[in-house]
Formats: sequence, structure tokens, C-alpha cells
Amino acid sequence: MKNSEYLRKLAADGWLFIRQAGSHRTYEKNGEKITVPFHNSKELGKGLHKALKKVVGF
Repeated sequence: MKNSEYLRKLAADGWLFIRQAGSHRTYEKNGEKITVPFHNSKELGKGLHKALKKVVGF
């Protein structure tokens, strides 16, 4: 899954964009914060996708 697709899914699920530092974006939902690298057209790595799936659920 491309990074831009994943970030759209986060927004649709209610995760709020908090800030960006360099190429990393921070999102928050219900007090839970996650940081996602932002490289628009690149694919998410398998390990990162697996780690985010534990927190986000997809």
C-alpha cells in the first residue's frame, strides 16, 4: 500500500493530523499518537505496516 493511500485511510478513520517534522507526520486519536513517515508515492515497508496495524487496526 502506498503511503498516500494509507494516510487517507487514517484520516477517514478519525485520526487527526497533529504536526509534521521533516518527513514524519504525527496523528492522534483518543489520546493515542502514532508517527508515520511521509514519502508520498513510496510503498510502506512490511515491518512498518505490521507495527501500524497493531495500533490502528488496518
